Order: sequence, then structure tokens, then C-alpha cells
Amino acid sequence: MTDLSTAFDAVTTFLDHDEQRRFAYSTRRLRGGFLTECLEHAVNVKGGSADLTAAELMKLPCAIVS
Repeated sequence: MTDLSTAFDAVTTFLDHDEQRRFAYSTRRLRGGFLTECLEHAVNVKGGSADLTAAELMKLPCAIVS
């Protein structure tokens, strides 16, 4: 998973990897839904910037679990 320009690319690559590993459709659908919602929330927190990188996504306060 290198050279991903956006967090969306990282999510897509992750879900493609799950498909290649033959994860059940329902598992991929749930993961995809969760990751998409998380990404949408992060974009809204950042102020609507859709070019959020995967690294920026992980550094946002909402990504930190205490």
C-alpha cells in the first residue's frame, strides 16, 4: 500500500485487498461502509477537504482512541 495519494485511495486499496483474499461479501460491505463513514466524518472535521491523505486521516483527533 504505497504511493496512495488520498485516504479514499487507501480505503479502496484495502477493500480490494480484502476481495483478493476472498473475504465474504458481507464482511467487505460492512468494512467498506464503516471506512466510508469514517472518511466522510474526517473530511467534514477537516473542513471539507476531499484530498485528505491516509496519514492525515490517522492524525485527526477523531482517529485517536483514548
